[in-house]
Amino acid sequence: MPNNEIAWSYIADQINRKKCTPVISNQLILGALFPGQAVVSEWAKSGGFPLADANLELVAQYLSVTYRDAYRAKTEYLEFLKQRYLAAAAQDPTLEPGLLDQVRRERGLSFSQLVGDRLGYPAAGDMENPLNLLAAFDMPIYLTTSPHLLLETALRNLNKRPRTEVYAWHPSLEEIIPADYHHNPDFQPTTDAPLVYHLHGLDEFPDSLVLSEEDHLDFIGNVIHDFREIGKMPNAVRNAISSTILI
Repeated sequence: MPNNEIAWSYIADQINRKKCTPVISNQLILGALFPGQAVVSEWAKSGGFPLADANLELVAQYLSVTYRDAYRAKTEYLEFLKQRYLAAAAQDPTLEPGLLDQVRRERGLSFSQLVGDRLGYPAAGDMENPLNLLAAFDMPIYLTTSPHLLLETALRNLNKRPRTEVYAWHPSLEEIIPADYHHNPDFQPTTDAPLVYHLHGLDEFPDSLVLSEEDHLDFIGNVIHDFREIGKMPNAVRNAISSTILI
């Protein structure tokens, strides 16, 4: 009987040949940002979630229904992440004195702007950080379900010029997300100028987040349809999904 498991040596060979496409989950990013912290459980507790077992989709669904306002649930989630990260950063002795106070005074920063642009995460040269390791794969395309722009920071740490594009998983997002993040048919991703394609939105635009159970159902229905329809997704992404190993 054939063994259907793919050997790591084969995966390593495909990475070297650029025959695979990294898919970076939001869970991986949260784990790197908040090591050893049960962030989702903490958010569930702060929001009065009544069950012992919590996952992000279920907590977001509960709060969206409780508030009768999905946007409020998403903005509260992002604000919770910001405050948790600031609290952890306050314990970092390597941060420049006064930097946190300066950042706290800035209004309207997205989570990515606060963490990546202002506080310099991930730090250049820190090759124990999974984002810097992923950036070092030298891939032309990265797919991610994280709404944060921290992989782009890691790529710029290596002097690459990443382009960020976002999948509009709901028709309303075509107007909410600025044109700079829409699909550019003239852009050809390379290892020096890779494409980072965000499937679940961007934190700068809370409406775009795929967070609740309802969001995920809408996403699945639309992505299946849009994958088959020419022009809805970048050809480079469609080709990567259909013709390379996803890791």
